[in-house]
Amino acid sequence: MGWERVVVGLGALYVVLAGGQVALATATGESLAEALIDFVLVGGPGIILLYVGHRLPKTDLHPETYPRIIAWCLGGFGSLLVVVCLLVLNPSVTVDHLLWTLALATGIGAVGGFAIGANESRAVTQAYETERRNRELTRYETLIEEATDVNAVLDPDGTLRYLTPSVEHVLGYAPDELVGRNALSYVHPDDRQHVRERFVRTIDEPNRRTTAEFRFERDDGSWVVLEARNRNLLDDPLIGGVVAYTREVTDRKRLEDNLTALNSLTRELMEVETAEEVSDRVIETAETTLDLPCAAIGLRDERGEAVRTVVETEAASEVLRADSLLRDEDGVVRKAVEKGIPRRVTDVPGAADGSTAPTVTEVAVFPLGSHGAFVTASAATGGLSPPAFDFAETVAANTEAALDRAEREGELQRQNDRLESFASMLAHELRNPLSIAKGYLAFVTEGDEAAADEVATALDRIEEMINVLLVTARGADLTVERETVALSAVAADAWTKRAASAATLLVETEREVEADPVHLRHLLENLFRNAAEHGGEEVTVRVGDLPTGFYVEDDGGGIPETARRSVFDAGYTTETGGIGLGLTFVARLVDAYDWNCTVAESESGGARFEFTAVDSPGRRNDE
Repeated sequence: MGWERVVVGLGALYVVLAGGQVALATATGESLAEALIDFVLVGGPGIILLYVGHRLPKTDLHPETYPRIIAWCLGGFGSLLVVVCLLVLNPSVTVDHLLWTLALATGIGAVGGFAIGANESRAVTQAYETERRNRELTRYETLIEEATDVNAVLDPDGTLRYLTPSVEHVLGYAPDELVGRNALSYVHPDDRQHVRERFVRTIDEPNRRTTAEFRFERDDGSWVVLEARNRNLLDDPLIGGVVAYTREVTDRKRLEDNLTALNSLTRELMEVETAEEVSDRVIETAETTLDLPCAAIGLRDERGEAVRTVVETEAASEVLRADSLLRDEDGVVRKAVEKGIPRRVTDVPGAADGSTAPTVTEVAVFPLGSHGAFVTASAATGGLSPPAFDFAETVAANTEAALDRAEREGELQRQNDRLESFASMLAHELRNPLSIAKGYLAFVTEGDEAAADEVATALDRIEEMINVLLVTARGADLTVERETVALSAVAADAWTKRAASAATLLVETEREVEADPVHLRHLLENLFRNAAEHGGEEVTVRVGDLPTGFYVEDDGGGIPETARRSVFDAGYTTETGGIGLGLTFVARLVDAYDWNCTVAESESGGARFEFTAVDSPGRRNDE
């Protein structure tokens, strides 16, 4: 409601009454001077009310006090109205010009009441303002007390004059413990010169705001990292010092240092060659630099079925019992690896014997692809904080990438080794027939027929080796010319070239097959040589029939079931110095002839190679 309008309206009424009185006096022949005096007496209060009513909203009086002012104004009006009425009723008093007297008296009463109301409203407004300031001050003090930042005022020599109460939360000191002391005495010695230079620059350059990051000693002797933004307010009469707006950045600094260390570790891992070296380097850095004192890596075997190596920090070994945790095939690590996603565990398991690790509140498991898992733990009340978990996940991701790279480079190195072995085999296999050919070449020129036969045999052997190598290189893409050959005859021929002198060959088949006899002989030679190498000099080898093919088996040590898919891989060998290409040739030849080959166990526990879908004269005719 516009309470000021009441005052303006009342003032306008008195001005109108005064103007009407002047007009009436002039009309009745009264003197102008008397008319003006009457106007001033009645119109004056009206003009005053008009002015104060118009100015009221522009004053600093609180709007809530306006009704109080209007009440006093109307109260003054009514009070003098009552006084005049009492005078009229008093027989001993004569009141001339009653209406004029009422107007004059009530106008003066209204102005007086307004003055009293305005004075009272000013007092109320001041009380309102005082209350508001007290509330703001209380709120400000609460904010200061609850703030995580510390604001300080220092003298030019670095002496602390004032600190906000938050210093106790951040640094552990009560403000009074630090006031009067030099702030530099609490700064780490290695950071003191840097802080002093920044502080002096703030004093020397008043318009320049400086920032310094430094370590500050807490009341318990530990160090926190603070960031201070300094402002020179020495010329401010209310402050007269250097204000330092300070906040703790220990976690941020730790994260920055960890990321720097992680980048350095990532570059170092580019030079590491094996998975074990990757794990050792990661765990070493985790313990010494990455602020992950409780960490471990479990590397699984090539099939990803069991943990073969565990690398762990000292804390992980003592507190987490990481070795048992990683090797537990039914535990949380195995489940996380199977799902391929990180897992957080708060019901922390202990060793396999059921004991627990009470100081650990949470364990985080990060799968490393097919390589294994990275595990870290926390003893904090709330477990791993989100930044700590994210950082550990980043470490795990970089570790997995390094393991992938080491695996690829290892495979590439193995391929290069196989290539080198292949070249060595080629040189070895061709050198002997070439030497024979060269040795007999001189006798051939002299007409020695026996020497000519030896040279021809050597050259045939070279040609055979070329064909063998073509099959090894091309596999199923090679087109071969086939003929009907007796398996028993080819087996006997191959046995004379490759078997140990004390070994025994048993041929229990009369099968004929459609094949290149050279290829078939080399296939059997490699199988016989494999049997002799792994079964010993007195090994017994048997060649027998199958419904659609044949088998070759021995009574040696056999081939483990887990390795039967790998024996045909190029470079696979269990012999020191072996080149691992013999059975690779067998596999490539089987592909070239569109046969099937499986590895099994013989009745005596040795190796058994079964060849099926083998072309024979009868089978080809049926087709």
